[in-house]
Amino acid sequence: MFTLGGLTLPDSGVNRDDYSYEQRLSVALLYLVSQFARRLMNGLDRRLPKAIFLDEAWAVTSTPEGAKLVPEVSRMGRSRNTALILVSQNAGDMLNEQVTNCLSSVFAFRSSEAHEVADVMALLGVDVNEDHMAVLRNLGNGECLFRDLDGRSGRIGVDLVSEGLLRWLDTNPTRERPAGDPLVSANGREQ
Repeated sequence: MFTLGGLTLPDSGVNRDDYSYEQRLSVALLYLVSQFARRLMNGLDRRLPKAIFLDEAWAVTSTPEGAKLVPEVSRMGRSRNTALILVSQNAGDMLNEQVTNCLSSVFAFRSSEAHEVADVMALLGVDVNEDHMAVLRNLGNGECLFRDLDGRSGRIGVDLVSEGLLRWLDTNPTRERPAGDPLVSANGREQ
């Protein structure tokens, strides 16, 4: 697993000659991560299922080197048994044509900011109207709007089988972790 936190990536409109030293290093690292993803997809047995998760996908799609990876994995992924999962807090990050042409399914969680709601509606392929926007704004925890391979959109919910599983999957850093959590030492402190 790689994290892209701390990279200083240039905006897509910045000319390569105008990159700062930190931006040049960040783009070079992103290139290496992209190459690693390609090797993962192409180098392992095709029969083995693989997944490439790109959290904060804007960091990849905002540079030419990273943006090439999305359509490449999308086109080759099926024959290589590799799924590409793009994650972003902002739907607008995915509205690049190179990205939208590669999306097969979309999960969109609650949002209330007007511009973001309009971007979500565009990703889902539904009309921007008050009824649709109200559904997105009023989604509960564990609910989202989903667009499937056939372009059908609807509201879905995740129903965890137990409260214990919910506690184990909770990523809120302000909540106490359950006893026996491998990230909590015997003295109760996070490791």
